Amino acid sequence: MAYRRTIMDRINDIDIEDLQYVERDLCFYELVSLGFLLYGREKTTSEYILQKLIVLQQNPPKGNGVESANSDILRKYATINTHTWQLNIIEALAIIRAKKVLRKLGFVWSEVRDIYLPHLPEISVHIHPLLKALYKICERLTIAQAGRMVMQINEMHLRHEAQHLRFYDYSYLEVFLLFWITRDVIAIGDQNLQGEDVLNLISYFKVNDLDSMKTILVETINHNRGRRDGTIMASDSNCAAAKGTNAKTPVVVAAPVSPAVVTNGGRQDADSNQDSGAVMDSQDMLSREQGQQQMSSQVNRVADIHDEFDHTERYVIRTQQAGYVLIINQREFYQDKNPELKNLLPKIPFKKQRAGTDVDRDQLRDLFASFGYTPVVYNNLSHEEMLHTIRDTVKRSLIRDSLIVCILTHGMEGVVYGCNSVPVSINTIKAIMADDSLRGKPKLLIIQACQKNIAPVDTSISNSEQNLQPDAYADMLTAMSSIPGTEAIRHTMTGSWFIESLCKLTAKWCSRKHMLDILTNVTADVAKRRDQQEYMLPIMSSTLRKDFFLPPRI
Repeated sequence: MAYRRTIMDRINDIDIEDLQYVERDLCFYELVSLGFLLYGREKTTSEYILQKLIVLQQNPPKGNGVESANSDILRKYATINTHTWQLNIIEALAIIRAKKVLRKLGFVWSEVRDIYLPHLPEISVHIHPLLKALYKICERLTIAQAGRMVMQINEMHLRHEAQHLRFYDYSYLEVFLLFWITRDVIAIGDQNLQGEDVLNLISYFKVNDLDSMKTILVETINHNRGRRDGTIMASDSNCAAAKGTNAKTPVVVAAPVSPAVVTNGGRQDADSNQDSGAVMDSQDMLSREQGQQQMSSQVNRVADIHDEFDHTERYVIRTQQAGYVLIINQREFYQDKNPELKNLLPKIPFKKQRAGTDVDRDQLRDLFASFGYTPVVYNNLSHEEMLHTIRDTVKRSLIRDSLIVCILTHGMEGVVYGCNSVPVSINTIKAIMADDSLRGKPKLLIIQACQKNIAPVDTSISNSEQNLQPDAYADMLTAMSSIPGTEAIRHTMTGSWFIESLCKLTAKWCSRKHMLDILTNVTADVAKRRDQQEYMLPIMSSTLRKDFFLPPRI
């Protein structure tokens, strides 16, 4: 036990000023998990961290040791938990396996693991046990599974109120759990789970055959309530045989949904004299069964939404599931210093700024957000960051109805440029968007970039992209500001002609025309425009197999 005292001494030595350096080494994903584990037990603190994380998402930390002025999650927690913050933060770091941070704080991982990550997953030392269980579920569910759960639970319990969250990235499931805590969809209860209510989640997991997720919650509730209420334990030897360890824990006879203590809509009945380990009476069972049948009916109704809107001649795009609009806005340019990329740089360097492009960015963001699309906006990405961001957004679109990618940058024939003046083949971008994640779904690629000169780069696509079958490129609409060999006109104050016309006519005709017809109108509108001797002609290409109507405006 000596090493425990050593760890406790080290924990007590941690100063609140150390936390600013801890946060520099944490990425946004880790801060979301820590925020959930530390702040999630009460509605008021859940509301605080929820808003903090949503704001932080706009400029998320990278976890590379660089100071992030807008991230003070751990320091804030320490100021409001003056007596226990060291213990809770170290356990939370152990739960999310932030080994690098723990090493910097002077801890040996194997010792930390033995204390905070025992063989029995339902055991927690200082962190709320139910928050630990929910975090584990967040880690185990795929993004697609998480997305389906969020949509169905929001539809069943929050409906239009869910739109107020304005957060749609299902890879951060903890954010939605925090939102549900603030809206009483679930309740965490105290450290001994007095007042907990996760019946909505348990029922969802049962209806959707996610038994392993249901078991995590059931065993956590049973174990921690057993410690409080005196539930009869199996002998130590039986526990050891069942779990492969000598720790003490209750052995639960499998219940259809949850332990009997969850009654009256999921909250413990304060007037009931039943012991927490007692068997449900017939009335409780009937009530539970009716609740499950109701939830099953609601789940089926949500699943039928697709059929209600399905028309053979148009794509199904629902407002709440429209998808992402990814906007890559290149305003600041520089010459990449990598000697291996020198031959790819333009012979005449670009101007350092593309004045007016922020106007295009904001117009596109506001336009497509009004149709339910989730804006994902990046400024000044290198060529590698561009490709990574597009791939990542495509993968995250698995459970969305469509995808819109907008690229605002310099260009030459067949390529667009990263902010480091290195070109990216437009064919490569199309190949990325042809991923199976979006098969059968409409994809719109909007490019505002010149196409006048020949780029010093081989614009052919890579071998992996050449292996794509022709039908992979189906359902794609590409709209470019200028035909090959010409420039794209951009006003330094009001933005580009092409984006201005596209946003104006899309807003005007969205309820009556599909995107292919709207873009035809855009081409005509831009082609007739003159500014002294300047004029331009947009171009589009399409492999759409249905009409691409935008969803109703919000």
